[in-house]
Amino acid sequence: MKTIKIKGKDYVMVNERIKEFRQKYPDWTLDSNIIFQDKDTITIKATILDNKGRLIASGTAHEDRNNKSSMVNSTSHIENCETSAWGRALGNLGIGIDDSIASAEEVVNAKLRQIEPKQEVYGVDDVQRAIDSMPPMPEILAECPVCKEKGVLKTGVSEKGFQWRGVQCKNCGKLQFINSK
Repeated sequence: MKTIKIKGKDYVMVNERIKEFRQKYPDWTLDSNIIFQDKDTITIKATILDNKGRLIASGTAHEDRNNKSSMVNSTSHIENCETSAWGRALGNLGIGIDDSIASAEEVVNAKLRQIEPKQEVYGVDDVQRAIDSMPPMPEILAECPVCKEKGVLKTGVSEKGFQWRGVQCKNCGKLQFINSK
């Protein structure tokens, strides 16, 4: 599957997850149900059923028509919500989750809302353009577990796939691990 790098992590777009699902599970069903809807908001649950009708995975999304950070929601909040729910359900099935269950669109749109409330992206070209134009994220400070001075919080995934978290301590001069899984 095609991926897009966002801040060093690979993310898969929803359309890629759907193509993979249809190839691997041609007899399975990806279904959507409205959980809640009023004039301006909607919550949709997507479910994945195997060929015997058994529930295998699900995902839920919520959208607001009046969300100021999403221009597309003013006209298509229902469709946007359904696509997000599909992406979540497919991620929960295990499709396209090397680094995250979140889809590329979800991550970029969340980051853009932090810096540009009215910009939203769809499609590979838009996502890549948005990533390239993002300013660096601010450093998050944390206490060094050794000397208790402030350092920069770092997170990552090892080559063997283990998540780790640590503080790059300016006083100690080392990366002091807080926890790793």
